[in-house]
Amino acid sequence: MNMLQLQSLKLYWSYNVGVKKPPENLVIEQVLKYGDTEAVVALFKIIDIHKIEKIWHATMQNDARFKRQNYFLKTFFLTQNSTQLASPTRFDKLKKLAAKY
Repeated sequence: MNMLQLQSLKLYWSYNVGVKKPPENLVIEQVLKYGDTEAVVALFKIIDIHKIEKIWHATMQNDARFKRQNYFLKTFFLTQNSTQLASPTRFDKLKKLAAKY
């Protein structure tokens, strides 16, 4: 699967892309959110993982609607550096607060 095939998937139902091809950032976001496993694997083969992580962090990471998808992506595709991008958990905040006293 190549970029043109990813762009031709029916993942852009909420956008009026018309005759123009969708921008790369939109393709990445929509494939991560709504693409099947084959499309996600193809995306990671085509595009640099750091760019994918950046878009994932900006659009999906803290969105509760995609909790399962985020877990799947972090477990199988994204690097260990993506955990550093994660917002701190309640436990992390408590540890930081306890360290002050």
